[in-house]
Amino acid sequence: MPEQYKNAWKPHQKTTGILALYYYWCYQLGIFPKGTDYKPTSPLMKEELRKLDEITAQVRYMSKHNISTLSDLHADREKNQTEMNKLIDYRQHLRNKVRRATPAEKEKIREEKQGVTEQISL
Repeated sequence: MPEQYKNAWKPHQKTTGILALYYYWCYQLGIFPKGTDYKPTSPLMKEELRKLDEITAQVRYMSKHNISTLSDLHADREKNQTEMNKLIDYRQHLRNKVRRATPAEKEKIREEKQGVTEQISL
């Protein structure tokens, strides 16, 4: 072993005395886990779980809105898109209103605009 590594390496000393007794009782009472079978999830499994969660959310949405055919899905998508466009137009209208408003009115308009933005993000 090279000299520089010999000086850096220190053997592990066994715990004795009151600390060893404390560790013993912590293990006996279940405070410290004795042995875990933890195996980290592989990246491929994580990706598959993410896809599964996405599909589950889509199925729940479809059952909640009684969508059973492709035409129902297109109609629901069209309805959501028109609502989204209306909200975006209204938010733009509020932005333009903020430019021309007095300082007292600006706060009220900004709060309303924030509420519309939250509706859009949902």
